[in-house]
Amino acid sequence: LKANNGWFKVLAYGYDATGHMTTGSPVEFYLCDYRAGSKTKNLDNDWEDWNLKALGNVNRVVFNFEGSDAGEYGLNTPGYLALDNIEIYTSVNK
Repeated sequence: LKANNGWFKVLAYGYDATGHMTTGSPVEFYLCDYRAGSKTKNLDNDWEDWNLKALGNVNRVVFNFEGSDAGEYGLNTPGYLALDNIEIYTSVNK
């Protein structure tokens, strides 16, 4: 990735109980970004907080990966991440 100013990010999409997206766009988090002017340079090996409140009230969250190293059959970079210490806030409609 570094040689060609590459990047790799994870995207979170929120869905409500009826299966519709809660927002028009996902919340993005760059795992590495070697493009000029980027704040994230190295592959992120540390635990990071990632706030998904911008997705609104969700019933389900779906993750997807995008990156600059993609070809005819899709992304060449392995698409996985580890999640820990997830905080879930629930609300009850009366």
